[in-house]
Amino acid sequence: METGKLSIIRARYFNDKMSGKGFNIFIDGKDVGKVPFDEAKTFELPEGEHKIYAKVNWCSSKVFNVNIKANETKELELGLTNPVTRPRFIITIIFAILWLGSLIIGKAFHIEWLREIGFGTLYAFILYDIIILRKKSGVYGVTFGRKDYLYLKELGNQDS
Repeated sequence: METGKLSIIRARYFNDKMSGKGFNIFIDGKDVGKVPFDEAKTFELPEGEHKIYAKVNWCSSKVFNVNIKANETKELELGLTNPVTRPRFIITIIFAILWLGSLIIGKAFHIEWLREIGFGTLYAFILYDIIILRKKSGVYGVTFGRKDYLYLKELGNQDS
């Protein structure tokens, strides 16, 4: 039987190295390996229709159908549906500093109103995450959006 190739390329993000994990690739229901940060993996597959999806921890991508032809190389990009951007990362760090700082200083100096500001900051961050970010929220991504946390998309094909 004739074969073709499927190349899966990881999309790059500014905080991608922090995950440290590869994304598991499943082809026709079988775990065929991981695609780590800043790498691509190529798989030789028999020609025909194949179902592909990626998974990391309990989150995954939707199933992607790809038709492989003899002596053809298909390229798929694999990435996060809603990656953390620099502004979102900075906002999260600011909220964390305000929250922890007010709790620690409030407890150390017995300033009750400062500790309450710390809890208010935490509530404000949760509201920001749910109301402003909605489906781009990290909380949404690992709960209701866990089956759409990753994406696969075709980049183009090259005949060999």
